[in-house]
Amino acid sequence: MLLPYLRQQIAKGQSHVPVTAEARDVLRKLYRGEIRLGSGKREPISEIATPPKGISAESTQNTAPLAEHIPRPQPQGSSPAERWESLKELTGHWPSFKSLNSFRKTLVFGSGSLAANLVMVGATPTGTDERSGQPFSGETGKKLDQILKAMGLKREEVYLTNLCKFRPALPGQTTNNRPPRAQEIAYSLPFFEAELEIVRPTMIVALGATAAQGLLGFENTKPDLTALRGSWHDFQGYPLRISHHPSFLLLDDKDAGQEKRKIWEDMLVTMEKLSLPISDKQRGYFTK
Repeated sequence: MLLPYLRQQIAKGQSHVPVTAEARDVLRKLYRGEIRLGSGKREPISEIATPPKGISAESTQNTAPLAEHIPRPQPQGSSPAERWESLKELTGHWPSFKSLNSFRKTLVFGSGSLAANLVMVGATPTGTDERSGQPFSGETGKKLDQILKAMGLKREEVYLTNLCKFRPALPGQTTNNRPPRAQEIAYSLPFFEAELEIVRPTMIVALGATAAQGLLGFENTKPDLTALRGSWHDFQGYPLRISHHPSFLLLDDKDAGQEKRKIWEDMLVTMEKLSLPISDKQRGYFTK
């Protein structure tokens, strides 16, 4: 019901719709993976979609076993920049992505410093990212830029990417998105791993529950992002921190200050890990 209504409003030239406080609360819970909507009943679910026909549920419980059988890209070059360009070229023409027949065609590869200490990774590109060719574009990107600025960093000083380098496809897709399926992440993980081998950061921040689940393995995590935040995890030897996706901040309501503080606490821990200077003013952001 919701998507057809929104498409109607877009056709009428509307770019915004009013949202009640109750609806915002539901949207937040949907984002966190705490509820599902349907049949008048709300039930806990994972953000990772049910596997499509022909893929057994057992084969999607954890991305690692799936990824073991997927050929690894072998980027060529004598410098990080050359290997990065080679990896980007390989990604755009990798047969396995085409064989899935579930991704759109526009490549949105990582961007930023190839000598970055910090890698921030989401789950998938959006329609805005497709149009710009850059991850974390549009209003979401502005929120991320604000976070980085508050940390004393610029976008060009970190490395930004998504687990999936192509947007998961939907019939009649316009601005609507869907989370990636387990096998889509499994096919994409080797390319994220290759990015890490080029950049060799100090740590990783996973933005959003889907990115966190994709890195940690589905069977070992809970769908509630709150359960993943506040502690250190490990991804192939890299320290991993979990935080909200910056798009979460676009749900601006009376609880926005509290939610901003939670994200900022994740960033303070990140700054400490990176040995970045932290002022008293920075420590006090969003406490009031």
